[in-house]
Formats: sequence, C-alpha cells, structure tokens
Amino acid sequence: MEYQGIRVDSLDLTGMESLTGRDLNSVYDLYANMGGSGIIMQEATLLFAQIIASKVTGFPIELFYILKAGDSVKVKNRVYRFFFLEG
Repeated sequence: MEYQGIRVDSLDLTGMESLTGRDLNSVYDLYANMGGSGIIMQEATLLFAQIIASKVTGFPIELFYILKAGDSVKVKNRVYRFFFLEG
C-alpha cells in the first residue's frame, strides 16, 4: 500500500508495549476529539485502533483510513488483543 509517497508493506505494532499512561491519556483525548463515542470499551473500536497504530508506527492516521477493510479489522483485533487478552 502507498499513501502520499509512504510505502507500507507491513505494520510493526510492537511499540504498544512501550506505551505509558500519559500516552493513553493523549490517545483517549484524541479519540474523543475525533468523535469517538462512549467511554466504555473504546479500545474495541476501529477508530481507537487506528489512533494507537498511528501513534506506535509513526504513520499518519490517514494512512490507516485507506487500509483495506480486512486489514483494518486485523489491526483492530491486534490492538484489542493487546489490551484485553495478553497477560
């Protein structure tokens, strides 16, 4: 995939392990400012996953908007698993 001259063949989301509480506060604020709804389980939404993926990869969030639907769901599921299923 390519977005504004940025070629992306894979996404490395291992940076999630380095996120801090401060990082999450900024993600939650951005999520709310972008129209994210509700305060319950926002970590399970596609928008939240796109914000997290953008933060940990350094790619602009708009890049995640143009991912194919199946790839978008894979990113969402990976973020969800990180927050709720890994122990």
